[in-house]
Amino acid sequence: MKRISPLIILGLLSVVLGLTVAILTGGYLIILGAYLIGFALFLFLLNWLTKKTKTRKAYWILQVVLSVTYIAFLTFSYLDWNKHNLIVFPTGFQGDGGIVFGIEGYPELPEMSYWKRTIEVPSNGVLITSTKEEDLPNKFQFQYKDGSYLDFRDSTWDFSYSSEFPCILTNSVIKHYSFTIGKSSNTNFQELLSKLCDSINQGKLVSAYDSEYSPIVNEVETPYLHLQNRGLSKLPKDINTLQIKEIILTGNNFTEFPNEVLDMPQLEELLIGHNPVSKLPDNLESLKNLKRLSINATLIKRFPSDLSVLENLETIGLDHNEFKELPESILTILNLKRLGVNNNKLTNLKFIDERLEGLESIYLYSNEIKQIDCHIENLKSLKELLIFDNQIDSIPDCIGSLTNLEKLEIWSNPIKYVSPEIQKLTNLKSMRIDKDNLTEEQMEAIRNWLPNCEINFQ
Repeated sequence: MKRISPLIILGLLSVVLGLTVAILTGGYLIILGAYLIGFALFLFLLNWLTKKTKTRKAYWILQVVLSVTYIAFLTFSYLDWNKHNLIVFPTGFQGDGGIVFGIEGYPELPEMSYWKRTIEVPSNGVLITSTKEEDLPNKFQFQYKDGSYLDFRDSTWDFSYSSEFPCILTNSVIKHYSFTIGKSSNTNFQELLSKLCDSINQGKLVSAYDSEYSPIVNEVETPYLHLQNRGLSKLPKDINTLQIKEIILTGNNFTEFPNEVLDMPQLEELLIGHNPVSKLPDNLESLKNLKRLSINATLIKRFPSDLSVLENLETIGLDHNEFKELPESILTILNLKRLGVNNNKLTNLKFIDERLEGLESIYLYSNEIKQIDCHIENLKSLKELLIFDNQIDSIPDCIGSLTNLEKLEIWSNPIKYVSPEIQKLTNLKSMRIDKDNLTEEQMEAIRNWLPNCEINFQ
């Protein structure tokens, strides 16, 4: 009986293993399966070449050497692929924390032991190291010090890739992994990152990482600070040394209004929407040059009683805040020109009074407004009225008082009646309105009333 050579056996096993891996994983590891089948074909080629040897002894020596080499290659490849970090937390640890990389002067992480690097997290949940993040394997396992495993249902992790915390005043950034275990969360880790950045900005510490892009945008006439979606909850304490007039802090984790900006009297625009900020500070008088304030999608329900100290404020955004009524203090802004309160829960326009006489644009879309109250007669300077996506069924006679109106967006409302008084809007340039509940005669009348207006019946 003819013997089957070791290389042929290994080749056949590789084919079977490759097909099994590809099929059982639903194609997820099809590339690994293809590699194994490719190795099998290479083994068949080597087997054919070994038959060219002159002696049987040389043939079997080559077969054994090549087979052992192949098995060793697969073994070491698997072990190298399985390299990982074992993150060990103090037993019973709850709260937030993280691992900070590349800070000179701090200890290095332990070396790899075979194919595992064990990293013990201190009791405060924060580990600072001079080791660089790229020196770590990209696989992680987690357990408590007593050997028990973590309950991932009550935990959030950011170990798939490192985050960068910008130091802002310099180009340095702090690379880190962050985590929260259990339901107890605080901002201690963010505070630590902020303090580290303060030390880096003052030259007391050095980070191994710099940002390719500075958060300070200088390629414009008025430089501004762009920090959108950076995961921030604190600002560096010396940020007031920056000569900028605009700060974008949208989409971060600020739970409190960043008091550092109160020391920047030159500031003209502050965008702090989409943050869980709960209130505005009372001492806003230092921002006397502020022209635009965006606090969209926050948790702010408490406002200072008097906002007249913001004497240059022209634009305020209050979108997505679930307001059922407009905060009274908004009406105390003396020179307000643009007011955004779309995507709230307003049901009427009774908040409008003579204090909004200078308002030029108001955005009221996506609320629950049922009618246009004649309080709008106070909006003597209004040029833009965006009130679409509400529950309004008629445009009343008092619409004729808005003689400066240039743009009216009132579509996505069940409008059944339009007052002839609308013909007094001689400055109206564009209007969008639904035609579903209007007759052809009504639409023709509207066209005749507004001959110089571009009307979009949709």
